Amino acid sequence: MEHQRALSSLSEFRGTPQAAGDLAGRQTGGAARPISRGTLCRALLPLDTLLILAASYAAHQAALSNAAEFTRYAAVTAFGMLLAINLFNVLGNYATRRLREPLRAAGRLTASWTAAMALMIAVGVLSGVARDYSQLWAINWFVFALGAMLALRGAVHLLAARWARQGRLGRRIAILGDPSQTGRLARHFTAHPDRGIQVAGIFADSHGAQAQRSGVDGGIEALIARLRAEPIDSVILAPSERGEAYLRDLRQQLSEVPVNVWLCPGGQVLNLHDAEVSHFAGIPAFNVIERPIGNWRWAVKEIEDRVIAGIITLTISPLLLGIALAIKFDSPGPLLFRQKRRGFNNEIIEVLKFRTMSVEKTDNDGERLTQRDDPRITRVGAFLRRWSLDELPQFFNVLRGDMSIVGPRPHALRAKAAGQYYFDAVPFYDARHRVKPGITGLAQISGWRGPTETVTQIQKRVEHDIYYIEHWSLWLDLKIILLTAFKGFKSENAF
Repeated sequence: MEHQRALSSLSEFRGTPQAAGDLAGRQTGGAARPISRGTLCRALLPLDTLLILAASYAAHQAALSNAAEFTRYAAVTAFGMLLAINLFNVLGNYATRRLREPLRAAGRLTASWTAAMALMIAVGVLSGVARDYSQLWAINWFVFALGAMLALRGAVHLLAARWARQGRLGRRIAILGDPSQTGRLARHFTAHPDRGIQVAGIFADSHGAQAQRSGVDGGIEALIARLRAEPIDSVILAPSERGEAYLRDLRQQLSEVPVNVWLCPGGQVLNLHDAEVSHFAGIPAFNVIERPIGNWRWAVKEIEDRVIAGIITLTISPLLLGIALAIKFDSPGPLLFRQKRRGFNNEIIEVLKFRTMSVEKTDNDGERLTQRDDPRITRVGAFLRRWSLDELPQFFNVLRGDMSIVGPRPHALRAKAAGQYYFDAVPFYDARHRVKPGITGLAQISGWRGPTETVTQIQKRVEHDIYYIEHWSLWLDLKIILLTAFKGFKSENAF
């Protein structure tokens, strides 16, 4: 089938380090990440929560000037915050369209906060507890919180306008499918620029000459190349009538790149179960694939990585210095070993490790896996590998944004299992590159680390990586970090 040949061609291209390097060179690494209006609006909720709590404390200080006494007001503050945030949600203060209606948004917020305060006062009067609290505090709280939230929205509107001018605000999409449908969709999105939909390309779900005759940007292979080279967050499918088998294959190919994939309703019959439905400028679409760790979860993980990596790096700095001195006195050569590996979206990154091999015996591409009692490894290197201490410099990779603390381990470009390259041994191997690679991961704490002498070993590792990606949570990350700290450093398979 044509789409299978396209996937095979893509696999052959990425099979060589030179091709991978060429691809990485085309990456728009410095390009700003597109931000949807929905994400920006949802960010208002936690910020409103913080402002309401802070305004209550500031109002108490202004009215009573007694920080110790604020504990009595804390319960009322928490109740008022929960009431207000829920009321804001119900009244649509966080709807995406509010970014296009600044004056209406300000009026709706004022009415919502006034209603919340009125309900709190009514509850206080009816329960008889209102007399126990300062009226000046309540007035100050209302004014301070309203002023702060209006100022926040003013800042967000200015930021949204700036990002819109820079082309960063909105969804940047590619369209794949029947040329008769894709052209119509593209014209619709172009006719509604206020909806924030930017069409990055139109691709046919056919290949070769037919795709060229259609006047589009190519077929599935061209789409995947574009997704790897440009910041595109969503693909909309408007496929030809080719049946379920073809759509399953199309879905599998697109599961290797970090994008949301949506299916526009049509004559296709798919078992989508509880697929989410979204709208692009009024056009409904089914969410076939959800971009992993997207929207607010991406921000949480970025903060988690930077904070924890910073704390750990400062804490272990004496250990890092001691290891560096040991390597220096043990054998000639650099302290660090720098190896190119595959990172997020197949981008080539340079992973840092303490050098554990003799310089003249170093394998930069990782084509030859290490073995027990490997003669290439130095005396200090053997100790570092046994306790995984050679991996510690990768916290600097985390701090500079190449890696996460938790994620699929990055593999060398030419690593093999039973004589086969990893991407040949495991179908849709690249799906593990939809998130940043990690220093540790679910596969490592589950016993799937060390050499890959059989295809089963790399398959199990990839299975655990995919499970982690599809079930990510902050709690899962913390659990993996704790298990790594207590049992993940020393392993019989680490050599």
